[in-house]
Amino acid sequence: MLGAVVIMLTYCCMETIRNTTRKLFTVLSVADFFTSAGYLSAIVVNKYASVMFYQNTFCRVQSAVTTKSSMVSFFLTVAIAAYLFFAIYREAVPGKRFYLPTNIVS
Repeated sequence: MLGAVVIMLTYCCMETIRNTTRKLFTVLSVADFFTSAGYLSAIVVNKYASVMFYQNTFCRVQSAVTTKSSMVSFFLTVAIAAYLFFAIYREAVPGKRFYLPTNIVS
């Protein structure tokens, strides 16, 4: 979680390093942050179940958030691989047309 926060903060604070690859990597870090936050919250609630609110509702929400963020993380990893393939092998950087399918899939 700490690494994802550092990546997000550097993207927000340093304007000179903002490019398409960095943007995709930052969004991937956000997805990984939600995945790790979901796992951490499950550990905390499981340990202190008597103190926390109704556990069944929490488990459903936690499962949905963790599953969604894991799938987004996977699809963004594939999108970054495709972007790097086009940028390096084809020597043509994908433009704005690349963002729409990436956002629709994830």
